[in-house]
Amino acid sequence: MKVPAATINGAVEIAAETYEYNEVKYGAKGGGNRGIRIRCGTRDQTYKLAPNPHGNAKYNKNQAGFYTAAATAIVGTMSRNGLFPRYGIKISVFDEEYTLGPR
Repeated sequence: MKVPAATINGAVEIAAETYEYNEVKYGAKGGGNRGIRIRCGTRDQTYKLAPNPHGNAKYNKNQAGFYTAAATAIVGTMSRNGLFPRYGIKISVFDEEYTLGPR
């Protein structure tokens, strides 16, 4: 499956490690579901977010801030040995709970 190019990307530094992230778009329409890809060194993980963040008014007003907050929340759930969280983990971003699913 070809995933369209990201329009939002950035990085967060947590515990002296830099985590790069980018938005992942699903579907051809502008309001299609979204996900996030996050990388640090050789570690690389992509998640589809549920529910669709477009239903959150705060997301629609500050999409770049949403992905920064989501990346920070994901890193906060990582295991002590540095593994990204498994699918099914929930994170809270912009006052809404999102489940991290497979892309």
